[in-house]
Amino acid sequence: MSDFKVTIVTILQFIGTEVDTFTKEIFEAIDASPNIRYIFLCLDEKNICEAQIWTNGTCFLKESLAAKDFYNTDRLDGAVPFFLREYVLTERGQPVKSDRYIMITIGHGAGFGIIRRNDLKKVLLSAGEKSNILGDQAFVSFQKEVLAVEEDLSTVLGFIVNNLKTNTIPIKRPTLSDYLSGNKSNLIRDEFMSIINDHIETQPLINYLTSFQFADIIETEFQMARKTYGYTYPEGIPIDMMLQVNCYMQTFENGYALRKVVKYLCGTNIGFPKYGIEYKQVFSGIATDPLVKIPSLFEIIKGAFIYRQSRELQRPYGDHDGITISLNSLTSYNDIFNQLNNLSLLFQQDFDALLGEKKLCCYVYDTRERGRFAETEVMSISDTFTFLDLRNFLIDFQKNINSVNSPRLKTAIGNLINASGETNIGTPHSTFDIESPLYPQSFGIFFPRRTRNLSSKDETTYDNLLAYYFKGEFSGCQYWDNFLEKYLNKKIKLHNIC
Repeated sequence: MSDFKVTIVTILQFIGTEVDTFTKEIFEAIDASPNIRYIFLCLDEKNICEAQIWTNGTCFLKESLAAKDFYNTDRLDGAVPFFLREYVLTERGQPVKSDRYIMITIGHGAGFGIIRRNDLKKVLLSAGEKSNILGDQAFVSFQKEVLAVEEDLSTVLGFIVNNLKTNTIPIKRPTLSDYLSGNKSNLIRDEFMSIINDHIETQPLINYLTSFQFADIIETEFQMARKTYGYTYPEGIPIDMMLQVNCYMQTFENGYALRKVVKYLCGTNIGFPKYGIEYKQVFSGIATDPLVKIPSLFEIIKGAFIYRQSRELQRPYGDHDGITISLNSLTSYNDIFNQLNNLSLLFQQDFDALLGEKKLCCYVYDTRERGRFAETEVMSISDTFTFLDLRNFLIDFQKNINSVNSPRLKTAIGNLINASGETNIGTPHSTFDIESPLYPQSFGIFFPRRTRNLSSKDETTYDNLLAYYFKGEFSGCQYWDNFLEKYLNKKIKLHNIC
């Protein structure tokens, strides 16, 4: 017999901005139901972890995990494995069983994992202030240049560096020196580079826990609990649903990584609004029916999301950006992975093949760069279209090759359109029209554009990031990466060929 009907596990990242005000409201939303156990792993802006356990609406345990590193995957030194083992699956060394587990993550996301962006301005100014090289006037000049740093660059670095298929591949975290070395002009004058190299050479731009690392941790700890204490999980998958209140997490890369430990993934394929969702509605819905079916729970989550959105729209300076949220079943992601590999291989092998009047690469180029995905006039290095909805892209591509005689390609596309669309459960909530490329028809996938309107500094950085991504072979088992590398190769003048 289980001790609780539901255990809600929340990994909560405070980021040191006004967003934390909304995040903290989750504690006020906790229901007093005796059937629910709430477990929190809180990560503050200094990367210090704390565990909390709540039952009957009361926090009865709060312990610092300052000695543990959130971004370390080691079972002894890593905060996440320790947290799952010592607080979620056991308590004071004794097993605590639950009929079901629901997990929530809140904070920064980058499509491939949970990240933390370090504030470049603060780090650089701190280094300059500590340096005894600069006089007062030189430091004023240094400050002015530092304030021009675009913090969004670290977001894209997150997109690139987090795409690890497994945590067994060693990776050097990019440092500020790596970043600055290609951006000396119009950013930090040469005479200040010694400060960077002497004081913060090893300071990481970002910290990250990739989706594959996260999934490996969950699988290891829950399977150890099964072997040690006889825990059982329906269909062998421990987490019924993961709700990710993070940006860009409804992606294929993330879902595929989590498929063995999570049944349903709820999240957004674009940026998550800073106001989050109304957690009280979600927790009350679960308390009313602890075994609520996930599609029904998704309707509750949508209602909680819409409530927050409507409240924000009443604020004159609120967050009024477009939003989406969708629920995906991960059960078919293995099959989709194989189908995506098959299509990617066709794209790669037949890249220059003539199909009717144009080459295959030109049909791809027209769909990605000139169709509805190119409607945004102002682009930035962290633009939403770095990830695009795969089904939306394939539907447009299918229309473009309608008159082409290529049954093998058309079959591969048709199969993937159907399979990707079937992952959506229920109706997504979106402020975008169903014809918009941002409307979630399936899931996001990493597919940067060739055509970009960036500053020369940002373009240089973008090129460096792509080179870093492909050099690392973070998704080496995916033919999709090989296709992307070919498609984004600047030496191939697609804008002239097509």
